Amino acid sequence: MKSLFSYLIVMIAILYWAFRVVVSLLYSMGQDFICQPFNSTIEIAILFLTIPSIIFIIRRNVIAATLYFGMYAAYFGTILFHSFGNVSTQTESLMLTDATSIMLSALRNCDTFFGVCRYCYTKK
Repeated sequence: MKSLFSYLIVMIAILYWAFRVVVSLLYSMGQDFICQPFNSTIEIAILFLTIPSIIFIIRRNVIAATLYFGMYAAYFGTILFHSFGNVSTQTESLMLTDATSIMLSALRNCDTFFGVCRYCYTKK
């Protein structure tokens, strides 16, 4: 990680991961929160797969960044797509968190890809 942008995206990704852990914990305890997981089992699997993905993203692994983006786009993208049909105050916060996760993973994927490409071209 060579730029401030890379550090900021990784820190935001870790904070978002912690937010999703809190959402999953509160949902499993039966307490109300701002948003709830769409599918609790898949969300927990994604949370566990995010840990090694973030570690490999820090090391500039393009495959891990693509896996991270694919997981978040597949899970949160379907929720976001289904939320467009019925917009209410409850789904607005859900749409905001889902859109944030997709944008964050896309930024992380682009930053990793451009960082690896920049390293390959300056290596000559």
